Amino acid sequence: MKRSDRKKRSFRQGSGIAVIGEGATEQYYLLSIQGLLPINIYPKVVKDGMDYLIARVEECIAEGYDKIYCLIDMDNKSGQKEKTAYSNFLHQYSGKQFKNRQTGGCSEVIVIENHPCLEIWFYYYFRLTTGLYSSYENVNPLKPELLKFLPEYEKRTEFFKKCGGLHQYLISKGGSIETAIRNSELSIAHKTASNNGAFSEMCRLIGDKHPKSNR
Repeated sequence: MKRSDRKKRSFRQGSGIAVIGEGATEQYYLLSIQGLLPINIYPKVVKDGMDYLIARVEECIAEGYDKIYCLIDMDNKSGQKEKTAYSNFLHQYSGKQFKNRQTGGCSEVIVIENHPCLEIWFYYYFRLTTGLYSSYENVNPLKPELLKFLPEYEKRTEFFKKCGGLHQYLISKGGSIETAIRNSELSIAHKTASNNGAFSEMCRLIGDKHPKSNR
Protein backbone atom coordinates (compact mmCIF):
# COMPACT_ATOMS: atom_id res chain seq x y z
CA MET A 1 0.00 0.00 0.00
CA LYS A 2 1.29 3.41 -0.90
CA ARG A 3 1.91 5.91 1.88
CA SER A 4 -0.65 8.29 0.37
CA ASP A 5 -3.27 5.50 0.41
CA ARG A 6 -2.58 4.80 4.11
CA LYS A 7 -3.00 8.49 4.88
CA LYS A 8 -6.34 8.76 3.06
CA ARG A 9 -7.66 5.64 4.81
CA SER A 10 -6.77 7.06 8.25
CA PHE A 11 -8.71 10.23 7.44
CA ARG A 12 -11.92 8.27 6.86
CA GLN A 13 -11.54 6.16 9.98
CA GLY A 14 -10.39 8.88 12.40
CA SER A 15 -11.23 12.46 13.23
CA GLY A 16 -9.35 13.72 10.19
CA ILE A 17 -8.35 17.08 11.59
CA ALA A 18 -5.87 19.34 9.82
CA VAL A 19 -4.37 22.43 11.38
CA ILE A 20 -2.82 25.06 9.13
CA GLY A 21 -0.66 27.74 10.74
CA GLU A 22 0.90 30.89 9.34
CA GLY A 23 4.46 30.20 10.43
CA ALA A 24 7.04 28.25 12.40
CA THR A 25 5.62 29.21 15.80
CA GLU A 26 2.35 27.46 15.03
CA GLN A 27 4.11 24.40 13.61
CA TYR A 28 6.34 23.84 16.62
CA TYR A 29 3.57 24.49 19.13
CA LEU A 30 1.21 22.06 17.41
CA LEU A 31 3.89 19.41 17.30
CA SER A 32 4.43 19.86 21.03
CA ILE A 33 0.77 19.19 21.94
CA GLN A 34 -0.09 16.32 19.60
CA GLY A 35 0.21 13.75 22.38
CA LEU A 36 -2.20 15.68 24.61
CA LEU A 37 -5.19 15.44 22.30
CA PRO A 38 -7.31 12.33 21.57
CA ILE A 39 -7.23 13.13 17.85
CA ASN A 40 -4.68 13.24 15.11
CA ILE A 41 -3.46 16.68 14.12
CA TYR A 42 -1.54 17.18 10.93
CA PRO A 43 0.32 20.50 11.14
CA LYS A 44 0.80 22.24 7.83
CA VAL A 45 2.86 25.42 7.82
CA VAL A 46 2.18 28.11 5.26
CA LYS A 47 4.30 30.89 3.89
CA ASP A 48 3.15 34.49 4.08
CA GLY A 49 0.12 35.38 2.02
CA MET A 50 -3.48 34.35 1.60
CA ASP A 51 -2.82 32.66 -1.74
CA TYR A 52 -0.57 30.08 -0.10
CA LEU A 53 -3.03 29.61 2.77
CA ILE A 54 -5.88 29.04 0.33
CA ALA A 55 -3.80 26.49 -1.59
CA ARG A 56 -3.20 24.51 1.61
CA VAL A 57 -6.88 24.66 2.57
CA GLU A 58 -7.86 23.35 -0.87
CA GLU A 59 -5.25 20.61 -0.50
CA CYS A 60 -6.74 19.54 2.84
CA ILE A 61 -10.26 19.53 1.37
CA ALA A 62 -9.04 17.32 -1.49
CA GLU A 63 -7.36 14.96 1.01
CA GLY A 64 -10.63 14.44 2.87
CA TYR A 65 -10.09 16.05 6.27
CA ASP A 66 -13.32 16.45 8.26
CA LYS A 67 -12.25 19.68 9.94
CA ILE A 68 -9.62 22.15 8.79
CA TYR A 69 -8.47 24.67 11.39
CA CYS A 70 -6.62 27.78 10.20
CA LEU A 71 -4.57 29.58 12.87
CA ILE A 72 -4.40 33.28 12.05
CA ASP A 73 -2.17 35.97 13.57
CA MET A 74 -4.04 39.26 13.40
CA ASP A 75 -0.99 41.52 13.75
CA ASN A 76 -0.07 40.99 10.11
CA LYS A 77 -3.53 41.95 8.85
CA SER A 78 -3.21 45.68 9.50
CA GLY A 79 -2.53 46.97 5.98
CA GLN A 80 -5.41 47.60 3.60
CA LYS A 81 -4.19 44.98 1.14
CA GLU A 82 -3.86 42.38 3.89
CA LYS A 83 -7.26 43.30 5.36
CA THR A 84 -8.96 42.91 1.99
CA ALA A 85 -7.29 39.58 1.25
CA TYR A 86 -8.19 38.25 4.69
CA SER A 87 -11.78 39.46 4.42
CA ASN A 88 -12.12 37.66 1.10
CA PHE A 89 -10.66 34.51 2.64
CA LEU A 90 -13.17 34.61 5.49
CA HIS A 91 -16.05 35.13 3.09
CA GLN A 92 -14.95 32.19 0.94
CA TYR A 93 -14.00 29.66 3.61
CA SER A 94 -14.76 30.51 7.24
CA GLY A 95 -17.51 28.31 8.67
CA LYS A 96 -18.23 26.78 5.27
CA GLN A 97 -18.50 23.09 4.44
CA PHE A 98 -17.10 21.62 1.25
CA LYS A 99 -18.16 18.30 -0.26
CA ASN A 100 -15.39 15.86 -1.10
CA ARG A 101 -16.33 13.63 -4.02
CA GLN A 102 -13.59 11.11 -3.33
CA THR A 103 -14.41 10.40 0.31
CA GLY A 104 -18.11 11.22 0.22
CA GLY A 105 -17.72 13.39 3.31
CA CYS A 106 -17.61 17.11 4.00
CA SER A 107 -14.75 19.32 5.08
CA GLU A 108 -15.50 22.21 7.45
CA VAL A 109 -13.12 25.17 7.59
CA ILE A 110 -12.74 26.80 11.01
CA VAL A 111 -10.72 29.99 11.47
CA ILE A 112 -8.92 30.48 14.79
CA GLU A 113 -7.78 34.07 15.37
CA ASN A 114 -5.07 35.19 17.78
CA HIS A 115 -4.68 38.90 18.45
CA PRO A 116 -2.03 40.05 18.17
CA CYS A 117 -0.37 36.65 17.56
CA LEU A 118 -0.06 33.09 18.90
CA GLU A 119 2.11 34.37 21.75
CA ILE A 120 -1.04 35.74 23.41
CA TRP A 121 -2.10 32.09 23.84
CA PHE A 122 1.27 31.41 25.47
CA TYR A 123 0.64 34.33 27.84
CA TYR A 124 -2.74 32.82 28.75
CA TYR A 125 -0.93 29.78 30.18
CA PHE A 126 -0.13 32.14 33.06
CA ARG A 127 -2.51 35.09 33.19
CA LEU A 128 -5.45 36.74 31.45
CA THR A 129 -4.98 40.01 29.60
CA THR A 130 -7.17 41.89 27.16
CA GLY A 131 -4.65 44.72 26.76
CA LEU A 132 -4.48 46.75 23.58
CA TYR A 133 -1.49 44.97 22.06
CA SER A 134 -0.91 45.55 18.35
CA SER A 135 2.04 43.26 17.68
CA TYR A 136 4.50 40.92 19.30
CA GLU A 137 7.50 43.27 19.37
CA ASN A 138 6.81 46.47 17.42
CA VAL A 139 3.81 48.76 18.02
CA ASN A 140 2.16 48.28 21.44
CA PRO A 141 4.16 45.07 21.88
CA LEU A 142 3.17 42.00 23.85
CA LYS A 143 6.78 40.84 24.11
CA PRO A 144 7.77 42.69 27.33
CA GLU A 145 4.79 41.20 29.18
CA LEU A 146 5.39 37.67 27.90
CA LEU A 147 9.07 37.77 28.85
CA LYS A 148 8.09 38.34 32.48
CA PHE A 149 6.95 34.71 32.50
CA LEU A 150 9.23 33.36 29.76
CA PRO A 151 12.53 35.26 30.01
CA GLU A 152 14.38 32.92 27.63
CA TYR A 153 11.69 32.91 24.94
CA GLU A 154 12.76 33.84 21.42
CA LYS A 155 10.48 33.96 18.40
CA ARG A 156 13.03 32.07 16.34
CA THR A 157 13.17 28.57 14.85
CA GLU A 158 16.45 27.92 16.64
CA PHE A 159 14.76 28.44 20.00
CA PHE A 160 11.75 26.31 19.07
CA LYS A 161 14.06 23.43 18.19
CA LYS A 162 16.10 23.55 21.39
CA CYS A 163 13.43 24.37 24.01
CA GLY A 164 12.22 20.77 24.36
CA GLY A 165 8.77 21.51 22.93
CA LEU A 166 6.90 24.79 23.27
CA HIS A 167 4.07 23.38 25.40
CA GLN A 168 6.59 21.59 27.61
CA TYR A 169 8.58 24.81 27.95
CA LEU A 170 5.46 26.74 28.96
CA ILE A 171 4.50 24.29 31.69
CA SER A 172 8.10 24.07 32.92
CA LYS A 173 7.78 27.77 33.73
CA GLY A 174 4.62 27.21 35.76
CA GLY A 175 2.06 27.61 32.99
CA SER A 176 -1.02 25.44 32.51
CA ILE A 177 -2.98 24.57 29.39
CA GLU A 178 -6.16 24.40 31.49
CA THR A 179 -5.48 27.99 32.57
CA ALA A 180 -4.90 28.95 28.93
CA ILE A 181 -8.22 27.41 27.87
CA ARG A 182 -10.09 29.30 30.58
CA ASN A 183 -8.35 32.60 29.79
CA SER A 184 -8.98 32.10 26.08
CA GLU A 185 -12.70 31.70 26.76
CA LEU A 186 -12.72 34.84 28.90
CA SER A 187 -10.86 36.81 26.23
CA ILE A 188 -13.44 35.80 23.61
CA ALA A 189 -16.24 36.95 25.91
CA HIS A 190 -14.45 40.30 26.31
CA LYS A 191 -13.99 40.61 22.56
CA THR A 192 -17.68 39.91 21.98
CA ALA A 193 -18.68 42.54 24.53
CA SER A 194 -16.22 45.31 23.64
CA ASN A 195 -14.70 44.40 20.25
CA ASN A 196 -11.21 45.47 21.30
CA GLY A 197 -8.17 44.18 23.13
CA ALA A 198 -6.12 41.01 22.97
CA PHE A 199 -7.76 37.63 22.57
CA SER A 200 -7.12 34.06 21.53
CA GLU A 201 -9.62 31.64 20.04
CA MET A 202 -7.37 28.62 20.65
CA CYS A 203 -9.91 27.19 23.11
CA ARG A 204 -12.07 26.44 20.06
CA LEU A 205 -9.35 24.11 18.82
CA ILE A 206 -8.12 22.63 22.10
CA GLY A 207 -10.74 23.12 24.81
CA ASP A 208 -13.28 20.41 24.01
CA LYS A 209 -10.59 18.01 22.79
CA HIS A 210 -8.26 18.21 25.75
CA PRO A 211 -8.85 15.20 28.04
CA LYS A 212 -8.25 17.15 31.25
CA SER A 213 -10.72 19.92 30.45
CA ASN A 214 -14.21 19.74 31.90
CA ARG A 215 -15.87 19.61 28.50
